[in-house]
Formats: sequence, C-alpha cells, structure tokens
Amino acid sequence: RVHALLGGPDELLREPWFGRDAIRTAASWAGIADAARAAALEALAPRALDGDDLAALAVGRIDTHAQTIDLWMAEAGRRADAHPEASLRTLSIHLREAVARAAQALVDEALRAAGSRPLARGGALDRAARDLRIFLLQHRLDPMLVRAGREAVDR
Repeated sequence: RVHALLGGPDELLREPWFGRDAIRTAASWAGIADAARAAALEALAPRALDGDDLAALAVGRIDTHAQTIDLWMAEAGRRADAHPEASLRTLSIHLREAVARAAQALVDEALRAAGSRPLARGGALDRAARDLRIFLLQHRLDPMLVRAGREAVDR
C-alpha cells in the first residue's frame, strides 16, 4: 500500500537526486566488495604469512581493486560536497562502471585464490559473491555507458 507520495511524477529522475542516488547504489556495491575482501584476507593471510607467494599476490591484487573503489567513492563524495546542487549523472555512470568492474574483479580474484572451500561451506566470501552478482544484475549500465560515450565523442 502507498502511504505517501513524495514529490511529483518522475521525481527520482530529476537531478541532482538521480545521480546522487546512483552513487549511493555504488556505495552498496563497495560495501559488498569490502565484505569479500575481509573474507578473502581471512582465508589468504595464513597462507601468505607462511610464504605462499600466490596467496600474497592475490591479496595485493585484491587490495588494488579495493583501493580503486575507495578512490572513486572518495572523488564522488568530494564532488558532491563541493557542488551540492550539481548534477552528478555522468560521474555516477562512470563511477558505477568502475566500481562494478573493480568489485567483480576483487571477488573473482578472491574466489580463485581461496579455492572452493569458502564456497562449499557457504561462508562470507560465498555470500558476498552471490550478493554482488545479484546487485549488479539489477543495474543495466551498458545503455548509460553508450550515452556517456556518445556525449564524450560529441565533446
């Protein structure tokens, strides 16, 4: 049941709110990536500390992906704070693409390095991988990237 109507028709599509909501969506993906990173470190740290170079390499790659996400999110926050009424539509498109790809790469690296044990046991890494897949499938970024690409070509 609808309890209240907030704003007019297509209110969520108006700027600056739409772009900022899209950034909040990417923040949820970043949170899932953080959970995957923590689970991967739990699985990989003992091996890396025992001299397993492949585990240490995976942790290095995972951290690179996590830092990519953090940098994009920090830049979005900086721009939103600096220009409260500005449209962040284009930024939000590129941010979501970058965060989605980095989060997926982080999870893929974590799963490859950790092996099947976290998946067979249904632990935190398994949950993060499934959650990320579901969340990313809910957003069709390709059409937005096509539009952003066309705008970039026109500029």
